[in-house]
Amino acid sequence: MSTAIVRPAQSFGDPSLNLAAASPYGEFTTTLPSVVAAERFVRGEPGGLLAVLGSTLGRAGIIFMGLYLVGERKHTFKYALAGAAAIEAFVLLRVKAQIAKQEREAAAATAAP
Repeated sequence: MSTAIVRPAQSFGDPSLNLAAASPYGEFTTTLPSVVAAERFVRGEPGGLLAVLGSTLGRAGIIFMGLYLVGERKHTFKYALAGAAAIEAFVLLRVKAQIAKQEREAAAATAAP
């Protein structure tokens, strides 16, 4: 059973993720889909890779539109994909570090007398 890194108010339609909780600001928040996808991938859950690829392509589409609107026409898709891949790499590394921290804290809590 996985524990979410950031617990959003909604689980994007997947009740098995069990991601509901309050934010530190006292209001409910929703984790970005790319973070949920990265967590699924890092934990080795089924569909994790596909979810990461989907969020990367979605992000590339947003970057593509921004580049296109400011006049970039020659290498727009390549630049958008490179930007999205860089952001996704950061998200994956951050999620991996947070999961490792949670696991260390859980191990310390169970080992403490």
